[in-house]
Amino acid sequence: MKKLLIVCVPLIITSCMNLNNNEDLKKEIQDSIKNAPIKIKPIETPEDPVEFVYSASGSRSPFQAEKALLPIEEEQASSVFPEADRTPEPLEGVRIENISMVGTLKNEDGELIALVRVSGSDHLTGVHPVKTGDYLGLNHGKIVSIHLSHIAINEIVSQGKNRWQNRARTLQLINQ
Repeated sequence: MKKLLIVCVPLIITSCMNLNNNEDLKKEIQDSIKNAPIKIKPIETPEDPVEFVYSASGSRSPFQAEKALLPIEEEQASSVFPEADRTPEPLEGVRIENISMVGTLKNEDGELIALVRVSGSDHLTGVHPVKTGDYLGLNHGKIVSIHLSHIAINEIVSQGKNRWQNRARTLQLINQ
């Protein structure tokens, strides 16, 4: 311990003394300032990016196949028409591609009620109960039956002026 004190004390005392002998340090600093590289211009602030608003969220997904409709011959008249005197239901304003089945419930009578989720619609987004006989989708889609795994829908699709065609559609229960 004594040896350590004998060595450390003189080092500490001499390091704390101001010897005024730092002219070489000052000269070195001056030389490095003179030989400093050219000043680089500061980086310009980038312009604000143009905001892009994606407006096709309510459209059909490009990853879902569009079902081809069967052509109707010229002389063939339609026997199927949508009900003209019926008041449209709220879910008829939503594309069927934006509606998905998320569950089922049974009411007091034992009738199966489906729970459907609507996405891509400002005022109807959320989960809605539907029952057999209700309408949904843009093509006069009437719910024909509700099962634990899917909803069977019959759509009446326009084929031109005063021509209509039935199309069966199914909404499968999605696993979340």
